[in-house]
Amino acid sequence: MRMPTHTHEEPRPKPRRYWTVVVQIIEDGLSRRHPDLPNVEVRTSVVEPGPALDRHWKSLRERWPDKYGDIRYDLMPKRSTTNREKSMKQHRETVERLSNRGYTVNRDTRVWSVYVIELDPNEAPDSRGFLYVGMTSKPPEVRVEEHRVGQRIGPRRTHSLKAHRHFVRRRTDLEPKRKFFSSESALRAESATRIVLEAKGFTVIGGTERLPKE
Repeated sequence: MRMPTHTHEEPRPKPRRYWTVVVQIIEDGLSRRHPDLPNVEVRTSVVEPGPALDRHWKSLRERWPDKYGDIRYDLMPKRSTTNREKSMKQHRETVERLSNRGYTVNRDTRVWSVYVIELDPNEAPDSRGFLYVGMTSKPPEVRVEEHRVGQRIGPRRTHSLKAHRHFVRRRTDLEPKRKFFSSESALRAESATRIVLEAKGFTVIGGTERLPKE
């Protein structure tokens, strides 16, 4: 009689885990989006935060001492995932979260501004004045000039037709003084600026994308 044989199954390997890591980078002449917040880099890592990551990061800093600073555990998500797609989503959300707070993330120095252009008052005779409100990640004086000259890229018009046809001057006195760290916050500010100016008796075009629904 043959005795049954026992086979030993190989232990299944643990699934790979992904962490979103935030590190401070050495100032290298790159301007900051906010003067009080440093430049940071967001990475996806398979090294667990803690002693293992500290050792790994120490070796990288020794290799590139002029590039990397400290690991910013205070800015990192606490959770990890074994799903690659979820790790990519967490990476994007971390970049967005820190960018919205004003950090310079992955060397993206963009900031947004809201600008106001005064238009020909004869086009709105029954109001205090005629204005155009816009937002841009370009220097606002550059964007205003594009409206004034009727900027095009090939056959595509990149200016407001009314702002171009009825352009008078830029009204910096009516613009928000602060900068914005995301296009969404700038869009909300653009719409809020329109509401404020309309309440003061101006006729305003532009600034409609985030107007409250009636």
